[in-house]
Amino acid sequence: MRILSWNVQYGKSVHNGSDFIRTLDYIKSLGDFDAICLQEVARHMSDYCTQDQPDQYLLAQNYFSNYQGLWGSGFSWSSATMNPNDRQEFGNLTLIKNQLLDFKIHQLPQPAAPGKWQMPRVAIEACVNSNLGPLSIINTHLAYHDSNEAQLQVEHLYALEVERLAHIQSPKGQGPGCFQTGHVPLARILCGDFNFDPQGTHYHAELGVSAHPGHARELLATHRAELGGVFCLHLLGHGR
Repeated sequence: MRILSWNVQYGKSVHNGSDFIRTLDYIKSLGDFDAICLQEVARHMSDYCTQDQPDQYLLAQNYFSNYQGLWGSGFSWSSATMNPNDRQEFGNLTLIKNQLLDFKIHQLPQPAAPGKWQMPRVAIEACVNSNLGPLSIINTHLAYHDSNEAQLQVEHLYALEVERLAHIQSPKGQGPGCFQTGHVPLARILCGDFNFDPQGTHYHAELGVSAHPGHARELLATHRAELGGVFCLHLLGHGR
């Protein structure tokens, strides 16, 4: 299984220009992926989108038409266009090639932080079919300007992992319609832009999450064969 994770910074180049098509071309040049997890994708925001590329989500979906696109933004504001469907949004995009079983958008905590820059943030969770069974891939982008906000977001992701394990250990009852058991992931991969380094406290808190059975690091260590021989998680830096 090959997963690409990249904060594309809305197609920003080293020369401060913006060309999202160029970013998509580069992703295609890297080869075929089972999942592509992008952060900082913009829609109808004049600060980030060029006039000829107003909706980066639609551009990516058209470029990767054989993938299923999952979009998540922490906000949706009206735009300056006359079309009410042109909403200003900024968030994460997950493109899935494997069979998609289920997906969820998790809103991340945003505590009050006087004087700090804040952006509403989400985590996109895709549940896909794999040789292991249902596999969760979470694509997220954590806070940068406020350490407390980032810590609460890490704790929120930790709670999601604790909840997943609890559902495996104590399955719920099967019911009709919306009360069906659905798909409980047997393993989870967490990727994205976490905005902390290996020396930071948030990193060690995240290691605590990953210490649970079935999380990404254990997945890499124990299930390489089941996932198709070699598992590759491609992490790229900021916008190229």
